[in-house]
Amino acid sequence: GTAYVAELTNDIIFEYDYDTDEMTCSERYETIFHKPRVIPNYRRHQDNLLNTLPEDAKTLQEAYRRIEQGVDSYALTLRLLQPEAGYQWYSIRFRSIRDETGRAIKLIGQLTNIHHQKLEETASRHEASTDLLTQIYNKITTEHLISLELQEGRNHALIVVDLDKFKYANDNVRALVRGLGDQGGGGYPAR
Repeated sequence: GTAYVAELTNDIIFEYDYDTDEMTCSERYETIFHKPRVIPNYRRHQDNLLNTLPEDAKTLQEAYRRIEQGVDSYALTLRLLQPEAGYQWYSIRFRSIRDETGRAIKLIGQLTNIHHQKLEETASRHEASTDLLTQIYNKITTEHLISLELQEGRNHALIVVDLDKFKYANDNVRALVRGLGDQGGGGYPAR
């Protein structure tokens, strides 16, 4: 059952048994992370099993805390270390299975590599917030960042530099680059 689903989706399926304290993952876990797919005494080793970036460790700890509080389902994203690929973004979703008394007996879940999706989102956000040619924040982004800083209630200073004819020069270079792109040159002119 679940092994076939995992193979079709490229996801890692996992199941945790509360009574035996054993985590079992689909074979892909062993292939990708070079760790055993069956992990006895999971609670004792849980912090060492998923190598996360320090800034993502809090997200993982929050997930563990929510599980202990009895949350039935939860989802999070964080970066996990893959030995061959470095840190990759993953989406982790889980659901608790309870017995007739309401006691959690199993936790089932899925790890999905969303690294390419995250990179595309980041690139799109950057592209939407900056000028394509100069890579300077656009007006909307600048106003938003300034308002965030002002909300902190600290003293601030803003320095505005007016470059004479910058818009004229920027528009002309942009037109030149656009023209080269139309001719198949694609990119900045050679110096």
